[in-house]
Amino acid sequence: MFSDNALMSPDFDEGEYLRYALHTSNFEVEQSRLTACSATVQESMYEILNENAENILKQVAAACRARREVAAIRQAASSLVQSTNRLRHTIQEPYHQINANIMRLRNTSAALCMLRNILKFVTLTTRLAGQLDTDVARAARTLQEIRELLTVADINDVDLVKSRLISVENAKATIQSRAQEILKQGKALDGLDVGVALQCLFALGTLPGAIIALMNEQRHEVETLLAEELSIRKMVEEISTANSNSASGGRGSAGVNDIGSHTSKVLFGHVQSALSSTARCTRVVVAVWRVLVKKTDHVSQTPYLSDVADPTYLLSNYWAFITDKLVESLQEIQKQEVFFAAMASGVLLYRSLLFTFLDGVKELLEIIGRLTEADALAIRRASRSSHPSGGRNAAEVVEELRSSWLMRVTQVVNERFSLQIVDRHMGRMHGIIERLQSIFPILSSRLASGKSADSQQSHTAMISQTLEVQSYTKLALQDIMEYRSDCYTLSVVLGSIVHCIKTLMQHITESINKRPLPPLPSVAAEVTAIQLLHICVSNACSLLCVDLALLLAYLPEEDFMYGDATSSLCSQLAESDMKKEENVRNRAVHCPNMLVLESRTQLREITAKLSEICEKVVYPFFRSASVLLLDSVSMCVYGSQGQEATGVAQLESQMRHFMRYFYSLFEPKTPALDDCMRMLMDNLMTRLLVAVSLLTPFNRATQQHIVTCLQKVPSVIILFAPSTHGAASRSTMLLKGQLRQLMVWYSLTGEIVERSPKEAYAVLATLPLVVSRLLLLQRIPQSSVLATKPCSVLGDTFELSVESVEAGVLEQLHISSALKTRSMDVCNSVSCSPSRVGELLATVEKRFDEACRTLCNDAAQDPVVQWVKDVWLLLNNPPAS
Repeated sequence: MFSDNALMSPDFDEGEYLRYALHTSNFEVEQSRLTACSATVQESMYEILNENAENILKQVAAACRARREVAAIRQAASSLVQSTNRLRHTIQEPYHQINANIMRLRNTSAALCMLRNILKFVTLTTRLAGQLDTDVARAARTLQEIRELLTVADINDVDLVKSRLISVENAKATIQSRAQEILKQGKALDGLDVGVALQCLFALGTLPGAIIALMNEQRHEVETLLAEELSIRKMVEEISTANSNSASGGRGSAGVNDIGSHTSKVLFGHVQSALSSTARCTRVVVAVWRVLVKKTDHVSQTPYLSDVADPTYLLSNYWAFITDKLVESLQEIQKQEVFFAAMASGVLLYRSLLFTFLDGVKELLEIIGRLTEADALAIRRASRSSHPSGGRNAAEVVEELRSSWLMRVTQVVNERFSLQIVDRHMGRMHGIIERLQSIFPILSSRLASGKSADSQQSHTAMISQTLEVQSYTKLALQDIMEYRSDCYTLSVVLGSIVHCIKTLMQHITESINKRPLPPLPSVAAEVTAIQLLHICVSNACSLLCVDLALLLAYLPEEDFMYGDATSSLCSQLAESDMKKEENVRNRAVHCPNMLVLESRTQLREITAKLSEICEKVVYPFFRSASVLLLDSVSMCVYGSQGQEATGVAQLESQMRHFMRYFYSLFEPKTPALDDCMRMLMDNLMTRLLVAVSLLTPFNRATQQHIVTCLQKVPSVIILFAPSTHGAASRSTMLLKGQLRQLMVWYSLTGEIVERSPKEAYAVLATLPLVVSRLLLLQRIPQSSVLATKPCSVLGDTFELSVESVEAGVLEQLHISSALKTRSMDVCNSVSCSPSRVGELLATVEKRFDEACRTLCNDAAQDPVVQWVKDVWLLLNNPPAS
């Protein structure tokens, strides 16, 4: 059923309502309902119209105005169309006339341009015919203009032009052939001729093809020359002919050497000729490229090099070709054992020829280096990189090319040469090692043979030099003098020397460790086999030290061993991550000077180790002799008075025995031998100086005994000082002077108090500080505390008292601390610190004060005590000079 609201709804469905109303029984009700709803709607419409009346009127007025405006616009548009039609009719006819005139003008201009081009073509061909015989460069430039004209102007179909094109092509062929002839002939070495030829080829547009053709022709020529010059058959025939002539000469045993010399002469003659011919062909290429990389076309300012595609590859490929052919040819020769042995034997000449060849092609390598550097710079600019080390410089490229080819062409020969050197050196060294291993049994048997002392001594002296290491060092020095002109051969020789000497040192170390020398070998008896073994080793090491020093003096100076490019390449190899063996092999070829410097360093280290071996042998003998002879000096001083001659005779006998049976066995050039002998003399004289200052009680008999000892003992010590060790040291001279002053002190006669204190001070001031105080302490009368033994004065045992004072004296004499630490100082139990002298002086001062206090009530001794105090005061407070 439809409600009233449904009837007035905007969604009211009339059809549905009609179907509903037809089925109702009361139409009047539905009609009244429709009438009521219609009235309601009309009432609502009236209310809406009343509310919006003004707006509706405004809209109606606006619509009327719009209608009038549209009519006016339509009328204006119709007028505009009529005006446009009239204007188009006025312009169109003159336009067509102008357009026709323009077309006629264009045709006329094209005809004139073609006539000008034909006239220019005729002029250029006429000029070309006149220049062809007089100036080929200008003819090439004219031909280039003709080519450009024919490219720009379409005049090829003109009959006049066609008739002259044949002469133009002929002229082009003539110019190109002349330019190529200039490059091929000897005139190529002239920069002006090369520039003219390149200018012609550049103008013709055939420069890249001509350059490639030249390079190919030179490659073919090099290949032909190498095949001819390094022909094995040809060399064998020449050697056979030379050997036949030598054999027919009837020179006997000299024939073998002649055969070897003929082989080397023929071989190296052909190698030199091949290398020279290759370098000569390369000079033609260099002459062309020298101009090519520098010159530019004077008209277009275009570099000639820019016309060649990838010039770096082209030139590098040429270098790779000729070097590969050389390597292949030389490797074929090296397959022949006779030629291979000759190359290894004449390695200096072989390498000299290769270096001469590299010098001959140096300019070619420099051009390749500059091109490579320019390519790297262009790549950095293209990638906008400012890194300074983005590529290699020209010098590094040249050095790398040289070194890499040199390594290829010399590797096998270098290895053969190294093997020859090592075999020769090890053969000589094996004889020395065999004598070293058999020396101890020989020494034992000869020393036990029961011969007389003199005969045995002569045999012992001869055995001590039995290793004969100078036979090897002589060979090593000969090889260095022969091969020092080339860094690589020198490095091989030095490497072999280092290896051989290290091998010898290893056997020496094993021998002396197997039979060690005692810390204090006996020097009072006859020499033993173990002692003589160590002396033999020391003598061998000494001679090696001397000869190695001479050998090092013949090596080149370090300042001349490096170059900028070489050092840079060596640094790159040193920092690379290559395998160790490959790295060593490359460095041997690229940087032989580095190996020479390393071998120099190793030889210096070996020399130092040999010196240490000598010192380890020498020091025990002198330490033992020092202990023995120091006791003898003490016995002379502290022995029975009146028996000085016996003690001096014993000292003289012991020194004579040591010098004859031990010292004379050492090589005079043994390191530290002279220092040990000087130190021994210093120790003996110091012991005498200290021993007499500690001798108590002091009386006239003691004074006479001391004077006798001071007269005889120094003469014995100095008598056996060898003259071979040079001038005496400063400490020895000081000790001699101090012993003379001590002699003056003990030679003073009469009562001591009668002497002026200044006179005594003048003598004592020249003596060591501790000794001068002990000498004054020695003059204290016996009734004092000094009547006790000398050891009680210093508060130690007697031996330590003597050794303590000796240490202080040696310290004051500025004896080298290095010599003391090397077991030469017998006072090993005494600490010789910088304050040792001060401690000794303090102790002596204390004992002196005690002695003075003890004698303070003894009036009889008062003059002596006062005199000693005065001298003591002068020593502590020296008067101003």
